[in-house]
Amino acid sequence: EKTLNLGYFDDTLSDMCKQPDTPVVSSGTNLSNINQFRMHNISRLLPEHDGTATWQNLIKDLTAIISAISPDIIVLPHPTLDKNSDHRYAAIAVLTAAKSLNTLKGQYYFYINHSTYSSRYPYGDIHSPITLPPNFNEFDMPCSVYSFPMSRDSRILKSFALDAMHDLKHLPNYRFKLSYFLSNKYRHLFAWRDYFRKSIRLNELFIVSPIKQTDNFLEKFYAK
Repeated sequence: EKTLNLGYFDDTLSDMCKQPDTPVVSSGTNLSNINQFRMHNISRLLPEHDGTATWQNLIKDLTAIISAISPDIIVLPHPTLDKNSDHRYAAIAVLTAAKSLNTLKGQYYFYINHSTYSSRYPYGDIHSPITLPPNFNEFDMPCSVYSFPMSRDSRILKSFALDAMHDLKHLPNYRFKLSYFLSNKYRHLFAWRDYFRKSIRLNELFIVSPIKQTDNFLEKFYAK
């Protein structure tokens, strides 16, 4: 009841943002109707939808959800320090929706899943502390830092959660490993281990910004 699948397609958010009224189609399945995924939601927070994947519809969805919940804290990927395109544009969409409400108070808690500076960030071993990203100053919003401690039990639970993700499992057989090696991508042979190293830490690190102080950042983004 507390989880929502909005149904928008992987690796399409940047195209949606560039042409806000133009529907996109899934590149993997050629599907166009996102209601095929939304129909399985239990929560009633989402508004009625025509099924088209557009930037304007995404903003409407997020605006309706944020307005209904009126959160004090919104946790989301960092819009400039995370290099994953969908992560960045999902964050931009949340910022845009929250700004349209005007009266919303509270803070953003930004995290970094794929650092723009180095794929090895956060540095250090598994169960060690997460430190600031190396390009921390490349940000156009007032910010502070919050470190949330992770207990041993929390780290064990997170390890189980990560292990349940199929794309973090071992590569299935030697053919896959050989193909990666021959294509000069041998470093990915152990990528699943590196994700556990990066994610299971003594703390979770967030870059914190007031929701009401994102205007300059959004103006610069949409002006590009």
